[in-house]
Amino acid sequence: MKIIHRPLGIVIATGVATTFLFGCGSSSPSGSTNTDAPSAYGIYGKTEDSTAAPSNSTSQINIEGSAFSVAGDVKSTDVVSVTNSDSFRHTVTSDDGVFDVTVDGGATVSLPTLNAGTYAFHCKIHTLMQGTLTVV
Repeated sequence: MKIIHRPLGIVIATGVATTFLFGCGSSSPSGSTNTDAPSAYGIYGKTEDSTAAPSNSTSQINIEGSAFSVAGDVKSTDVVSVTNSDSFRHTVTSDDGVFDVTVDGGATVSLPTLNAGTYAFHCKIHTLMQGTLTVV
C-alpha cells in the first residue's frame, strides 16, 4: 500500500501562504497614522522605566566623552539624575561608598537621596573619570 503525501503538502503550503498574505495586512486605511500611545504594559504586567529622568530633578550629573560634568550644587531635597550620553556603560561611585550606580550608554538613572556634604566620585570602569558633587 502506497501513501501519497502530496495533497497534505499542498494543503499546508496553501495555509502558510494564506496566513502570510492576509495575516501581515493592515486593517487601517492606507496613509492613516496610528495614534495609539505605547503601552507601559509588557507581557509580565506593568513595567517601570528605570531610564527616565525624575520629574523633580533640578540638577544632573552628565557623562559625555568619558568625562563627568556637574550642573552646580544640589539641594538635599533634590533627586539627582545621572545621564550617560556615551554609547557605553559607566558607573558613578562615591569615594566614600555612599552611592554606586551603573549607567548604561544612553540611559538616565537617579542617585539615592543624599545628605548635605561634598561627595567625590569616580567611574569604576574608567578610573581616570572623577568628579565632585556638592549637596547643600
